[in-house]
Amino acid sequence: MENDRLICMGSGSKGNAYAIVTDKEILLLDCGIRFKDIQRSIHYRTTDVAGCLVTHRHSDHVKAIKDIYMRGIPVYGNKETADWACTRSKALITTLKELRRINVGHFSVTPFLVPHTTSSEDGELIDCQNFGYLIKWSDKVLLYATDFEYIKYKFTDQNINYFLIECNHLSDALDTNAANFDHVVKGHASLKTTCDFLRVNATEQTKAVILCHLSPYNSDKNRMIMSAYEAAGGGNKIVTIADKGVSIDL
Repeated sequence: MENDRLICMGSGSKGNAYAIVTDKEILLLDCGIRFKDIQRSIHYRTTDVAGCLVTHRHSDHVKAIKDIYMRGIPVYGNKETADWACTRSKALITTLKELRRINVGHFSVTPFLVPHTTSSEDGELIDCQNFGYLIKWSDKVLLYATDFEYIKYKFTDQNINYFLIECNHLSDALDTNAANFDHVVKGHASLKTTCDFLRVNATEQTKAVILCHLSPYNSDKNRMIMSAYEAAGGGNKIVTIADKGVSIDL
């Protein structure tokens, strides 16, 4: 029997998609890349996919949503994403309620809201409904959160083993004159934000922190890894980057 694994199929503005792979079932986390690339990454075990959790409606997280839906794979998300998918992609999403736990195959899933932004038709910055997910299966717990300004909840009592969490940028590296400056600051996690969250929520049961959705311009992998390692408590914990193709034992 193989170990459970987290497969990073894409991370960043070009497309975000991950998969929790067990010997029996697979759970997809976002689908912001081509469906054929998702199939290839999970070795074409499409019939083993219990479902796909999507965080929000931006294309780098939902690119393959219609293909996934058309193949009979259940898709789950928040109401704003569900309304968007029905209108734009003709795909039906099961709408989840915040903090209401559901079962997806043998995975227990609890969604929670995190703040994100998008542009209105007039070009104004407005809220974008976005979910993070607390996922439990067997005796394991993984938290997935991306594209957030901050996380208001504490999870210290959940004994999280694995954090798949955004660490988008270094605040001191941002160009304050950039056109997307407000969106980056209000819609993505800085290194400080990620580390502050890890200091509170990482415990002795934490085994690994996987940093995702790094900015290609305003990040520093080595600095982020070292800072997150210290924030999570150091020791035997593993901290790595969710680069495309990375596979992590769970």
